[in-house]
Amino acid sequence: MDTNSRNWRWVRKTQLLIASALFLLQDSLVNSAETSSVHIVYMGDKIYQNPQTTKMYPHKMLSSLLGSKEAAKNSILYSYKHGFSGFAARLTKYQAEEIAKFPGVVSVIPNGIHKLHTTRSCDFMGKL
Repeated sequence: MDTNSRNWRWVRKTQLLIASALFLLQDSLVNSAETSSVHIVYMGDKIYQNPQTTKMYPHKMLSSLLGSKEAAKNSILYSYKHGFSGFAARLTKYQAEEIAKFPGVVSVIPNGIHKLHTTRSCDFMGKL
């Protein structure tokens, strides 16, 4: 085996090793930095009379944002179609900021759990 052949193999192995390391590093950075959480996308008053139409629009929005119908289907958790228009979906902070720019979106709110302060207003206010 000549020197050129050995050098070529060494260069090729080194390139593969570096590419693999970069891929693993990029994957771990993306997974740690881009944690998704549930966000409520509020689209205002009931905009469609047909609940099915109200449900389809969020899927189209998420498909264009996330790049596929499958990703949209996996992201969306609930469609609000009776009292107001909107949906709940798992989104990263960046995705939530981007979907807030879509036409028809009033606001995007991170979902949170709130502690109950009272079960009876009169007692809470100090009046019996």
